[in-house]
Amino acid sequence: LLDKADVPIAARATDPFAPQQSLFPVETTTYRAAFRHYLEIAIPVPRAQIKSLVLPFARSEAARSFLRPLAEDKDAHAATVAAGCMTLARLINAVRDAERQAGTLGEGEEPFALPVEAAFELCPRLQARLYSISSSGKVHPERPTITAVVLQYDSKTEQSVQAKLGSRRCGVATNYLLGALRYLRGDRAVDLEYVSSAPRSGFLVTDNSQLPGSDASDVVATKDGKGYAMQSFTVQPAQGSSTNVRELTMPVFIRKSAFRLPADNSTPIIMIGPGTGLAPMRAFIQERAQAARENPGQPMGTALLFFGARTEAHDYMYREELENLFEDIKQTAPESQIITAFSRDQPQKVYVQHRLAEHAELVYRTLLNGQQKLNGAPKAHVYVCGDAKLMAKDVSKALTALISEREGVSEEIAAKWVSDMRRLSHYQEDVWS
Repeated sequence: LLDKADVPIAARATDPFAPQQSLFPVETTTYRAAFRHYLEIAIPVPRAQIKSLVLPFARSEAARSFLRPLAEDKDAHAATVAAGCMTLARLINAVRDAERQAGTLGEGEEPFALPVEAAFELCPRLQARLYSISSSGKVHPERPTITAVVLQYDSKTEQSVQAKLGSRRCGVATNYLLGALRYLRGDRAVDLEYVSSAPRSGFLVTDNSQLPGSDASDVVATKDGKGYAMQSFTVQPAQGSSTNVRELTMPVFIRKSAFRLPADNSTPIIMIGPGTGLAPMRAFIQERAQAARENPGQPMGTALLFFGARTEAHDYMYREELENLFEDIKQTAPESQIITAFSRDQPQKVYVQHRLAEHAELVYRTLLNGQQKLNGAPKAHVYVCGDAKLMAKDVSKALTALISEREGVSEEIAAKWVSDMRRLSHYQEDVWS
C-alpha cells in the first residue's frame, strides 16, 4: 500500500442496516491514517479470525500448512500467536517466510496476499486508553499529570524470535507518549531525506528502507535480531523552518470520576496503590498536604498509604515528594504515614496485603475513627488502585480478615461490612486487568 498510502478512501458497511455504517470517525481518510490512528494493529490476531479472514486467502500449500494449525488448534494458537504477540503484520510476514522456506510455488499457487478489506475487518477500532490522573486538580488546576510505565517486553516463543518484525510487544499509548516526549526533547529524530527520496511528515520507516544507525542526537536506533527497527521515529522540524521549537498536539480528554476524596478532611483515608496504582493516591496526598498547610488548626483524619513495587532502589516513584507531603500532613494528623512493600528486596515476597495484616492495629484504629467499636461499616474511606486480578481481591480479603479478628465477629459479618462500605462509596476501587 505504500504507493497509495495517502490516497483518500472511505470505508462503509455493505449492510445498510448495520449499527455502525462508517468504520472510521471521519468520512474520508487515507490508508496511512487508518492504520496509524484508527485501527488496533498491535494486538495478536484471534484464532477465529485467522480461520475466517486469513486462511481463506492462503493460495499455497506452505501458507495453508502454516495457518491451519493456528486456526484450528487452540494450544498452537496460544503458544505461537498469543504468547508471541503475533500481530497482523507479523502474521503476514510469518506466512511469507514459510512460503520462502518452502521454495518455489506449485502449479496454480500464488504468494500470500491479504486484501486491505480483510485487514480492516481484522483490526478493531483503536480504543481510548484511560489513566488515573496523578495530580490534584485543586493543587495543580492547569496541569493534570498521569503516571504510567512504558510497556515493552520480548516474547520468548520460537516463532516470535524468527518473526520478521521481531518479538517485542509495546504498549500503544505508553510508547506513543514516550515517542512524544523524545520528540519534544529533541532526542529522537530521523532525517527523512536519508530514508526517502520524497520525504513527508510522518513517513513510515519500512523494512525496505535504508535506516540510519543513529538519529540526530547520536542515540543508537534500537533494532531486533534481524536488523529491523523496533521503535517509532519522529521527525525534526521542517528544514528551513524559522524556529526549532517543537510543538505537539495529541488527543486527550478528561472524564469525570467518582474516585475522589471525602469532602470532610477529618475523615481518615487508607490508600492501597502498588505500582502505577499510586497515581490517584499521589493526587489525594497532594490535596491533603495543601489542606494541612493552609488550615493548620483544622482537624484532619489519618492518611495511610500502602505502596508496593518490586524494588525500593528502582521502583519507589515520587519518594522524596511523598515523604515531604506526609511531613506536612503529619503536622495535623500525626499517625499518617507511608507503608511500603517491596516484593523482591527480601527472599520471601511481600505485598501490600501482607503489610495490611502486619499493621492491623494501626489500620483498625484508623477505621474506628475515634469509635470504641465499628458495629457496622467503618466511616473511614478505603481506596484501592491497581491490579484487579489478584491484588484487589487479596486486599479485600485482608481487610475483611482484619476487621473480623479485631471486632470479634465472623468473616461473613466482616465481609458484609466491607460490602456496605462499597455501597456507601467508602470503599472505592480503580482497578484493571
